Amino acid sequence: MEQPKVYNKEEELFLHIGNKNFKSIEKIEINFEFDFSAIIKKINIKNNEIYYKVNCASLIFNRMVDFSDKKHNNKIVFYNELKFDNSNFNEIAYFVNISFEKNANFSNTLFNKRTYFNNIVFNCIVYFRSISIYQIEFGNIIIKENFNLSIMNEKENDKVLIFKNIKFENEKSNLNIFNIDMKINKFYLNNTIINGIVNIKNMEVETVDFKGSIINGGVVNPVKFKVHNFANRESALFLKNEAYARNNIIDALEYKAKEIELHKKELLKNKKDYKKWGDIFSIYLSSFYSNNGLNWVKSLRRTILITIIFFSIFYLPDILHLNYIINKLYYKDYLYRFAEYFIPTNYDHLIEYLKNSNVCVFIKICGIIVYFSGKIAFWYGSVQTVQAFRKFSKKE
Repeated sequence: MEQPKVYNKEEELFLHIGNKNFKSIEKIEINFEFDFSAIIKKINIKNNEIYYKVNCASLIFNRMVDFSDKKHNNKIVFYNELKFDNSNFNEIAYFVNISFEKNANFSNTLFNKRTYFNNIVFNCIVYFRSISIYQIEFGNIIIKENFNLSIMNEKENDKVLIFKNIKFENEKSNLNIFNIDMKINKFYLNNTIINGIVNIKNMEVETVDFKGSIINGGVVNPVKFKVHNFANRESALFLKNEAYARNNIIDALEYKAKEIELHKKELLKNKKDYKKWGDIFSIYLSSFYSNNGLNWVKSLRRTILITIIFFSIFYLPDILHLNYIINKLYYKDYLYRFAEYFIPTNYDHLIEYLKNSNVCVFIKICGIIVYFSGKIAFWYGSVQTVQAFRKFSKKE
């Protein structure tokens, strides 16, 4: 395999640049800070407009890369193809204020340090296929056609993928994000009005953040998109609404449960009044009974179990008259009384209990509290079970 030629100084690189119709600096290793504005000046490019093909494939950058015209802060325009594939960035890299008018190819490239693409116009098909990343950020970019990005890291690390302030040229503009059997630590899609198409496929993400993004006439298609945590409630709400819009009830219910849990955390952090305490208690109960409406079997089990516990406590005898109660009033008809307990308008057992002169007043008061608490718990659990079952039926 051909070894890359090593350049330690900028002056050495200038001698390697290709002919006037096809600029090439491929298959080299660069050990100095790469400043693209110096190359623009050296080869006398007017108005930062480049009309010929540029080949920067198979490069190794061991120092910082600044791919911009930072001196004049003017936009660089590539009217022809740009090849940056099979390269290796071992230090921080900046691609700033650039317009790509024809194919741009960054495939099979290793971005081993932080990489920034800011103020970029992609008026063409863009390829970031099978790249390896550490942290890569796309900010203030415009997508006209297809933006294709897939990640294939050889090793697990804290990979971060950031999209901020993305603009879609039209409803056919595509942002395609694929991941191949790897887990991304953080994925951001922030402050973006989605009027194009976003396809997310085969991705497992530890934490996602969709804060500030809304769907406005566009489409988001997550396929095999596994999310462990949400950075905020807004992110769970974003995916929930997207799932409902696609009639994906299964994912929508899961995202709704996450949204409720995050809402609970927000309430716990903030200053609380009676209403907020009520909301927190309601969320805790819903989570305890049915995982916020996701598990009707759990809700049914807990409803029956809690009802049995409350009824059994109510049914406990006054310990001062244990023999009398066991023989005369209580345990001989436990199952019958338990069945009566489920009837909301039947209070015969309670009335008989209150008439019993062998039970002291304090025990009677406690019994009344337990009796009605059990009834409330049963009917609350019943509602939770029915709601969760209806959602389960919609899943099916």
